[in-house]
Amino acid sequence: MAQFKAISPSVEVNGETVLAIVNGMGSFRESAFKYLANAGIIKPAPGQWYSQQAWLNAFKEISDKVGGSTLRMIGKAIPKSAKFPPEIRTLQEALKSIDVAYHMNHRGGPIGNYKIARSEIARSKWCAIIPIRVSSTGES
Repeated sequence: MAQFKAISPSVEVNGETVLAIVNGMGSFRESAFKYLANAGIIKPAPGQWYSQQAWLNAFKEISDKVGGSTLRMIGKAIPKSAKFPPEIRTLQEALKSIDVAYHMNHRGGPIGNYKIARSEIARSKWCAIIPIRVSSTGES
């Protein structure tokens, strides 16, 4: 079951990332703005910062009213909306940049991080992206 709880009430997410909700909902942009407004985010804009908890509250309402497939579409829109380090040329560089990008798009307290791990499954090499949450005291 999805959790829609920020680690710390002081954490913020940038407007570029917030707009992934709008971009991910395609032709239902007005509904996206409504869900954001219901969560207290009015007219999100690039370069501005918003409460991560408010952003997650919008995700929860979308999950409850529209469903998981819409959340997946929004998730796919995040790389197109959020800030990422420049000059990514390989898959390995892209995977390593996820944690850097996460920190570029969040601020204001313990936000957690992503760790890249390699494992072998059925003779194929796979990379796993493992989100690591930290407690409000900063411990992982």
